[in-house]
Amino acid sequence: MFWPSPVDRSVAGEIRQVVDALQQAGATAVTYRRIEIFANVLMFVPLGVLGVLAFARARWWLVPVGCLVLSILVELTQLAFISDRFASIVDVVANVTGALVGAALARVIRRPVSGSLAIQSR
Repeated sequence: MFWPSPVDRSVAGEIRQVVDALQQAGATAVTYRRIEIFANVLMFVPLGVLGVLAFARARWWLVPVGCLVLSILVELTQLAFISDRFASIVDVVANVTGALVGAALARVIRRPVSGSLAIQSR
């Protein structure tokens, strides 16, 4: 998030080689940018899961909102203070998407657990 240079700088060449090989094999939908976006989504899934499991069930929606605020702050920090990084609204959308996926997973995980506890306590 706050690395002074792009986190993939040391492996960018290898990633580009893999992307090129996949595209030559027919996987034309695989692009470097899509891999970056997918990585941003994945990075926020655990935040969504942990946040929802930590909050009361009725306030699960605060987690994606909090992740939105966090992501905007990260992007603004990159814009203002880290010259080798760039701010991107696409990154914010990807991060919030990851938080929403994580929140949904946590709600699914929580539902069977709370249901089974209710049955056992009777």
